[in-house]
Amino acid sequence: MDYTNLLLGMFALGFGIYMLYLRLANNISNSTKLLKMKELMGDKAGNLVHLIAYTILPIALGIVLLYTTYINSTQN
Repeated sequence: MDYTNLLLGMFALGFGIYMLYLRLANNISNSTKLLKMKELMGDKAGNLVHLIAYTILPIALGIVLLYTTYINSTQN
């Protein structure tokens, strides 16, 4: 079993879910990264880029890493 991919997958998935929770609970509005993105790109584009970079991509990466770890561990 590849423990590196397992740990990275769990961390990425957990981070993405945590960021999604913050977004849904409206606790993300004071994030300095989000505020800077909104300042540079405008509200709509800044929110979209932040959503993709800090929520969707980590969740997708976590799922892929955990899936590949599972597949590789069952084939051995």
